[in-house]
Amino acid sequence: MAIDMGRTVVVEQVGETIDASLQSLMKKQVSKHGAQKMLQFCRKSYKLDPGFRLFVVTTLSKPHFDANVTNHVTILNFNVNLECLQAQMLGLVVLNERKDLDDTYNENSKEAFESIKSLKDVEKAILAQLEATVDELLGDESLIRTLSESKNTAEYVAARLRNIAQTSAFISKSRDAYAPVAYRAAVLFFAVQDLPKVNRSYQFSLGWFKDVFTRSMEITNVLRQDAGGGGDAGREGGATGRSGKQASGAQGAGIAMTIEERIELLTNTLTQELFKRIRMAVFEADRNLVTYLFALRIMQAENFIDPGLGDFLLRGAQRLSADTRVPDEITELPWLDNLMWADLRTLSCLKPFNSSNLLGHIAQNQQKWAKFHAKLDRPLTFEDLPNREAVDLRFFTMLDEGELAEAG
Repeated sequence: MAIDMGRTVVVEQVGETIDASLQSLMKKQVSKHGAQKMLQFCRKSYKLDPGFRLFVVTTLSKPHFDANVTNHVTILNFNVNLECLQAQMLGLVVLNERKDLDDTYNENSKEAFESIKSLKDVEKAILAQLEATVDELLGDESLIRTLSESKNTAEYVAARLRNIAQTSAFISKSRDAYAPVAYRAAVLFFAVQDLPKVNRSYQFSLGWFKDVFTRSMEITNVLRQDAGGGGDAGREGGATGRSGKQASGAQGAGIAMTIEERIELLTNTLTQELFKRIRMAVFEADRNLVTYLFALRIMQAENFIDPGLGDFLLRGAQRLSADTRVPDEITELPWLDNLMWADLRTLSCLKPFNSSNLLGHIAQNQQKWAKFHAKLDRPLTFEDLPNREAVDLRFFTMLDEGELAEAG
């Protein structure tokens, strides 16, 4: 058995309720019989090998386990969240754009770890020597030397850490310049993760997404002024001037860009490359819906529309009440029923709409909306909307024209 043989056991697909027999293992009900440790499991005692390990895996995104479980185990969350994924994507961008910064960042991290480790080693040495008796301490010259060395070491390590902190602050500021690219990449990944809601066969891994991201950066490298320099962009032209702009390089025959232009190019190329591959992978019947999902994710990420607008477009108004009845003053729109008015009231609370540019506009321009309704038997564009001048619909226009790949 795994307990007495020191094997690893993995239990998969568990829910929020865990079997009592597994809970006894998690609680580590260990007793001693002489020198031998015994583990209680299913009302029996088994010899416990130190190598025994138990892993319980759930696919629930936010499981709520009983306190009897959480108090006795270590919980690891392997779900990908926006912040962590953005940090990963930022590392890939900086590696491609400013390899020198990435190398310095890694060297500083390693140096800081080694400095702290050396200080811990000195502390351990002092504690080990302090375990001696009082008489031994008074005559122990090695302890005095260790204490003196520890003081010098602590001062040296503190100075190194201050220098590392200053350098790291500068590097972090330079790295953060590429944060918009990493943010767009993280947003698009979660858009890809929504695709199984359309069809369960649309499964794409994080590894696949990273390959697409890397490929999109390789495409943009052709246009760089240092196209032959690979990931060392900006070494010569990487100094940030007073204007806050930065050249991408100073070699080769590519196109000179400011860092803002470079970021825009990286963002647009990633969006286009990913969307192109996704459209080739999905069924023809789902392409418009997939386009909608991608556009919605980008618009929400750019804070252009209300986060609740997506749910509204999918499900409509969730409840009807007395105030959702069509007002008496609206007399020229007989097709406008209470359910439609409830939808319009909900929509008016979601950006970029409001009561003035939607409900008020309908009440004051009934003839225009009547003509609009009469056109519903043919395909319409946003140019046909009666209130188009009162609402900023730039991103909706892109969606309507199928130009998501061009959206920046």
